[in-house]
Amino acid sequence: MSRKIVLTSFIVIFVFTFAPLYAEAFEDTGIVARTDKEYYETGDTLTFSGQVEEKKMPILALRVYDPTGAILSANNVEIDDNNSFSKIISLDSPFYVQLGTYSIKIDYGKLNKEI
Repeated sequence: MSRKIVLTSFIVIFVFTFAPLYAEAFEDTGIVARTDKEYYETGDTLTFSGQVEEKKMPILALRVYDPTGAILSANNVEIDDNNSFSKIISLDSPFYVQLGTYSIKIDYGKLNKEI
């Protein structure tokens, strides 16, 4: 019984810890957003892209946080005529050296989402 609980706990922790950023969507809010890769290393380039269902403003705000919650990058991202957006972020040292899960927060009008 104890082994079963430990194994189940490990699986739950693994899934939530290593859940990919790749192609995570926010369709319920009118925003679809994704990254180009599942995992990143220091020195990689992250391409963040997506689309808004209805363009209400020309710009959305995008912020990147490290595993401790410290903000690493704040960007305004333009939405084009096709309601699409993209941003390339260099994951350079010394900012992106900490191991762990980084988060991307999106603000678009009253919508606030996190990947």
